[in-house]
Amino acid sequence: MSKWKIALMVTVMAAGLLLSVSCAKKEMLAGEAKTVESEEIASPEDALEKAKKDGTYLYVYFYEKNDEALTAMEKEIEAFRKEITAKTMIYKAVVSYVKDTEMVQKYSLDKVKLPAVMSFAPNGVITGGFPETVTRQELDKTIISALDMKIMRILQDGKMVLVLVQNAKTKSNKESTDSAEAFKSDSAVKDLVDSIIVDPSVKENKLFLTACRLDENIEEASMVVLVPPGAITGIFKGKVEKETILESLEGGTCGPEGGADGCAPNTPGCGQ
Repeated sequence: MSKWKIALMVTVMAAGLLLSVSCAKKEMLAGEAKTVESEEIASPEDALEKAKKDGTYLYVYFYEKNDEALTAMEKEIEAFRKEITAKTMIYKAVVSYVKDTEMVQKYSLDKVKLPAVMSFAPNGVITGGFPETVTRQELDKTIISALDMKIMRILQDGKMVLVLVQNAKTKSNKESTDSAEAFKSDSAVKDLVDSIIVDPSVKENKLFLTACRLDENIEEASMVVLVPPGAITGIFKGKVEKETILESLEGGTCGPEGGADGCAPNTPGCGQ
């Protein structure tokens, strides 16, 4: 099994704790070298909407006072922004200000050691959350691929996701797709699951495939089943019964929470 783990980061700030699921190593994504400031934006929610509209990464500082810790955090992030090509935007939220209250309460940031910074991808998913300090290595992992954005959007909406790995060269495409549709239509899960199709020949999808022990030249369509916050519960080739997928939800431990290789032996499909 590769040392790579699923290239996902799901960050939860709650009850004074920050839980970050480890990301895989990433290359910086190519894009326009540009930064956007947010001095005229009224609230964190407005900043997030503008970032999504502009296709921009958003970094939101949460703080109570301008102290050395905030200055150090800003310095690290500004150095990072100057070196990457992805568009970025900054918003500074004072946790005691009424206009910033909604996001502060949503993520229980009043219980987190400040200052803190949260990062959001251009589609609005959280890609990182860091209390008190942040490092360049941590910031690197907040820039994610288009595939990660799609998967994380579903996971952060509280749904499981069926990743259908297939293209024109793979066999059993219809069988794999029909299996996914049959599972999605099951009354027990129909509002709790979504699916996306991933082309194994696309270069930026390679990290995900490697984490799933799937080759870019796979011959048969495969289904990767992920549940929040980002664990793989099963990997299945071709046709798979919906009962088998349901059973996989009970014991799989692939992904960020798995062992050193990211995949426990009892996970369906992990031994392929």
